[in-house]
Amino acid sequence: MSLDEIGERAIIRRIREIVGEPSERTLLGIGDDAAVIDAGGRLLVLTTDAFTEWVHFRFDLISPDQVGEKALAATVSDCAAMGCAPRWVTVALSAPSELSIERVEEIYHGLARGAKKYGCDLVGGDTVSSMSDMTLALTAVGEPFGGRVLARSGAEVGDDVYVTGALGGPMAGLFLLQNAPELTLREEFHDSVRRYLAPEARVEAARILATRFPVTSLIDVSDGLSVDIHHLARASGVGFLLERALIPAEPSALRIAEAFDESIDLLVLHGGEEFELLFTVSPGEEDLVEAVRAETGLSVTRIGTAVDREDGIVLLDECGEGEPLEEIGYEHFGKRAGRAGEENRASGDGEAGTRH
Repeated sequence: MSLDEIGERAIIRRIREIVGEPSERTLLGIGDDAAVIDAGGRLLVLTTDAFTEWVHFRFDLISPDQVGEKALAATVSDCAAMGCAPRWVTVALSAPSELSIERVEEIYHGLARGAKKYGCDLVGGDTVSSMSDMTLALTAVGEPFGGRVLARSGAEVGDDVYVTGALGGPMAGLFLLQNAPELTLREEFHDSVRRYLAPEARVEAARILATRFPVTSLIDVSDGLSVDIHHLARASGVGFLLERALIPAEPSALRIAEAFDESIDLLVLHGGEEFELLFTVSPGEEDLVEAVRAETGLSVTRIGTAVDREDGIVLLDECGEGEPLEEIGYEHFGKRAGRAGEENRASGDGEAGTRH
């Protein structure tokens, strides 16, 4: 059986079966945004992300330094998704021998810029040759902001569901780059293009949430809202009732969808590479909205409520009618996987904290 016949999630399940249960020094292994280890009484998180040319990026759509900075942001976002500060990052570069040193240097300028932005150190890695195309593999080590790690599990019935920022921008920006690159400099579309080319990890928002509010579960929206809300549901053993009218859409994504007669729900509900934080919190914590906005300028929006597991994940329309929110997103080796630029998705993460 080939990989594309079973898909990424089934591959990860089989890997978990082979690896087995970790030792007691590993507090959380495969199954979250990062693994959690006990390093002599000091909690650390570990996460690995890989970025492969023609799968995650194309050099005709994004510059080398943007590739580096974006890869760094995506990796440290996994630390933020655990309520942790990124501290150290290693980078492994696999590239064909004919790749120019100038391109490699530009990539590392982007990596260094991202590391400075998020307050972490680039501390090593590896460089190896490949037969074709380029791959970056980044590993990040982080520490909890508030003394505890926030995982996908922990949501309880009655908790409020929030998301930072607005959704749909990155995939709208990618759509524009692929289909109408001559329009990417237009001011009304600029924010979506910027969010695809230069996304931001919500590290500061994670710090505020982890240190000041009773967050019960947390994840970043790297695979798309519909996929990541299912991750929270499975890990926490709950369902969710979401209100479509409350889910914030990136304004420039709305304009792109209207201009090209594209589905805004496809972008907002099922697009990925957002790196916004999706989380649950105990009821009555509305003050977090103003706290995050005041310190970061970032909006936070309540979009629903955690309900009994048997109720499933339901999306309510403006009339109060509900339908199941289907889990639609990119899956490596799945039917929607393809070369970057052949899909409306260009990136996807597996369920493992230390990605396989």
